[in-house]
Amino acid sequence: MSTQERSIIEVPLGQTAHEKVGELAVAYSNPNRSKEVYLNGLAVYSVHRYLQWFDISTDLETSDCWNPATRGNRNIADLVIPGLGRLECRPALPGQNVVQIPEEIVEDASQDTGLIAYLVVALDESLECAYLQGFVRLIGGSSALTELTLTNLEPVDSLFSYLSYIQEEFRLIPKTQDLASLIDQAIRFERAEPSVWQPSALMLTDGYRFVGRQVIKRPKKRYDIPDN
Repeated sequence: MSTQERSIIEVPLGQTAHEKVGELAVAYSNPNRSKEVYLNGLAVYSVHRYLQWFDISTDLETSDCWNPATRGNRNIADLVIPGLGRLECRPALPGQNVVQIPEEIVEDASQDTGLIAYLVVALDESLECAYLQGFVRLIGGSSALTELTLTNLEPVDSLFSYLSYIQEEFRLIPKTQDLASLIDQAIRFERAEPSVWQPSALMLTDGYRFVGRQVIKRPKKRYDIPDN
């Protein structure tokens, strides 16, 4: 699927995002490891924010990448969706069209660890914005992938249908819980024509706006992570 055919979601990365992931990265004296944790954290936080716009609960604190005890030295970027499983949110840098999946993550995907999808998040040079490129499903899909090509991803706006499929097929949470109606709401948004859908339906705040199906906002400050 070409970039033109995909809906790419833009998520602004403001001061709060950088402060939070900076707290994760500062624990490492090795600059390469610190940068790896920082970029992974930005990818995870951007997906967390995107799901928040639809009131889909996530749990950063129980995600392995957010917890020093479970993160250890693993190159991991997981986000827990309570009752459904974990999304692995892999960062991509400017000009990067193929994202390698770390061996430990491939191993997780082949076992019963609750990993349900890979999601690719492109970061801009200044780290002011994240672009949710698309995802690969691991339930009813392939768990043997070792790399992700951006042109072969499912569009992000199909993610809610996939979550609904997991909920229905595997009965991971009762249908009566609020998550069911929230996913249904998100699916209706997926299917709505951009010319008909109104932003007030989801009460976006903090200056976010939709252009077609893209969320646009430019933060006032520039936040960089040094290369050394």
